[in-house]
Amino acid sequence: MRLAIALCATVFLAAAGDDTFASPLEEAMTAYRERGLKAFIPTLVKGSPLEGDNSVVEKTAVIRRIESYYGGFDGYEVLEQCRLGSRVRLVLYVMNYKRGPLYGVVTLYGAGGREVVTRFNFQTDAVKLWQDRGNLPCREPGTE
Repeated sequence: MRLAIALCATVFLAAAGDDTFASPLEEAMTAYRERGLKAFIPTLVKGSPLEGDNSVVEKTAVIRRIESYYGGFDGYEVLEQCRLGSRVRLVLYVMNYKRGPLYGVVTLYGAGGREVVTRFNFQTDAVKLWQDRGNLPCREPGTE
């Protein structure tokens, strides 16, 4: 049986500083790898108005279902990055588990030296992930 779970959450964050970006996705994946599932989404939304919100915290249960189906988390890989402007980046990635992949897409917005998550989605079906990406024009960094 194929497990197809879509998980969407919109997160609005405020940031300040210069244009040197630290990726919330990288920080969240490091937290997941080092401290486990309970650290993943809270790290992704840290500092946002949704921090501690039950609707976001409950998304951990969805990933727990993925872990029970696919096994433990083995890491992640960035599949594609689309620069959608000087401040917006769409990142498609795969989270590797022992017995299968979970695909994801995250929209990052750069403001004052920090990238913040404005949207993320998980999907077990790669085709649906690319549909979520749509026909957005990808630009190489530095060509905006």
